[in-house]
Amino acid sequence: MTQTMTPENVAKFIKLTNRFEGKVPHFYLDIKGLVTIGFGCLIEPESACYALSMVHPDGTIATTKDVVMDWRRIKLAPRLAIRGWRYAGRVAKLRMTEENIQQLLRDRLGGVEQSLALQFPLYGTFPDDLKLACCLIAWAVGSNLKKAFPKFSTALLLDDMKLALAECQLNETYNPGVVPRNLAIKKLIGRLVHS
Repeated sequence: MTQTMTPENVAKFIKLTNRFEGKVPHFYLDIKGLVTIGFGCLIEPESACYALSMVHPDGTIATTKDVVMDWRRIKLAPRLAIRGWRYAGRVAKLRMTEENIQQLLRDRLGGVEQSLALQFPLYGTFPDDLKLACCLIAWAVGSNLKKAFPKFSTALLLDDMKLALAECQLNETYNPGVVPRNLAIKKLIGRLVHS
């Protein structure tokens, strides 16, 4: 997937995503019970795990069957959504390497940007701060911003940064981890309003 963000902006995205999501080398369940890995990358449905490259504790490469079994081990333990990623690390048998975690993030980010470019024809010309804000939102709610964030999407189509700033708030109910993401997004869009 092609990315339109500059390498500097991609580095900012990775740094912020690491801060907001953490970097987990094994499968775990998010608060909704969805299988996740790396920098908060959803691995749903099961078929999404088929292409993942993972290793056993001794460093040997896991087969696709091994990966599927590990995915199911986590998915079929709903208590892990409550107990958290650290506890899931005791249950999960496989790990992703640092290189594979980074590649998964870059692949997913490319997909997010491709989706944003289809929804917003001028996405490629957006200022770096706005691209970064859009990607941070899409990473949290899914890349279909027109569906997940219709008022924010309308603001983007109208090039109305004041409205975008008013409509960029992610729902923090039962998810206090979203608070720092919201602050970062508001800061990025706020700079555009005041420039």
